[in-house]
Parts: sequence; C-alpha cells; structure tokens
Amino acid sequence: WTDPVAEMVNTFYNIPNKNIFKVPAPFEASTFKMLPRETPKKPNVLFIGREFDRKGGDVLIKKLDKLLNNCSLTMVTNDKRANIKNVKYFDAKLNKDQILDLYNSNDILILPSQFDPYGLVLAEAASAGLAVITTKFTLGSKDIVINNKTGFITETQEECIDKLVELIKDPKKIDDFKIAAYKKMELEFSESKIYNEYVKIINN
Repeated sequence: WTDPVAEMVNTFYNIPNKNIFKVPAPFEASTFKMLPRETPKKPNVLFIGREFDRKGGDVLIKKLDKLLNNCSLTMVTNDKRANIKNVKYFDAKLNKDQILDLYNSNDILILPSQFDPYGLVLAEAASAGLAVITTKFTLGSKDIVINNKTGFITETQEECIDKLVELIKDPKKIDDFKIAAYKKMELEFSESKIYNEYVKIINN
C-alpha cells in the first residue's frame, strides 16, 4: 500500500522493482463521506488510537496544557490514561455509527504515531472532511495528507503537537485544510479508481 514498504521489500528480500506493485489501500471513502462543517472558534480535535503509546497518545497528554484553552479534545482509546479531566474519553470499542458521529463533530484528527504501517484512520478522517496532523512514521501519510494544504506531516511526534497548537488558533486555515482534504479523498479514493488500479495490476 505504501512506497516505504515497497522499498523495504526490494531492499531486504531482493525482489526486483518490476515485480513490486503499489496498490491503493482498499478503503471505502464513501462510507465516511460528509461535507466539512464550518470550524467553530474553539475547534474540536480528535485522537483515535487503541495502541496508546505507539499511536502517540502519551505525547499528546503530556502537552495538554498547551491545547485545552484553545480546543476541545476527544480521545478514543482503551488506555485509561486518556480518561482525564477536560478530555472527552471514549473506549476504543465503538460501532460504525459512533465513529461517524465523532468525525461529524470534529475538525482535526491528530495521530502523532511512533510507527504505523498505514494509518487508515487518516483516510477515514480526511474523507469526513477533517484536517489531519500526523508524523512521517505513519507510512500512509503521504498518500492521504498534502503537507500544509490538507494538514501536516511532521518529522517528530513532538512537532505534531506544535503544529496542532498553531493550527487550532486559525479556524479559517482549518476550514481550508478540511475542504482540500475532502476534495482530495473524493478524487483519489473513489471505489471505481481503487477497483481499476487493482484490475490493472492483476492484468499485468
């Protein structure tokens, strides 16, 4: 699904590049498709990560003092460290309708991951018209996020938080990111386009 994995397969398994094909993640953007809402003066920020430390939840809660005056934070995880004052906490076992409701009521997704082999939550959030902030260690980030246009891809986990602190003070910029994210996902992750990419490779 990603260029970094294709490079790893080539390097470590000595498989020629001509025999390696990158395909789009089998993601149904239409499931999450919702027009971006206008960002309120105090934006709503969403974190989703069952594996709390790997997804960067620990980094996020260490910096709460920089965030909570300017945004409302919701954390979806099974780690009780996130169940703290002034944070909306949900156990990670949510059904589809609950997840859609969260996307519909939030403006920014933050995922300051240590490592993620893809990060489908990024695609879900962007399809739902959210701005997205994540690290370069989320390997699907370059397929989902256009840096400084639909969100941010950062070099470190800590920089993720810095970019969030910056962005939540600018609702107009958030709106611009959200609209651009929605349009990108609608254009590049349609079911027909993904289907055609898979068929093209199979026919090779």
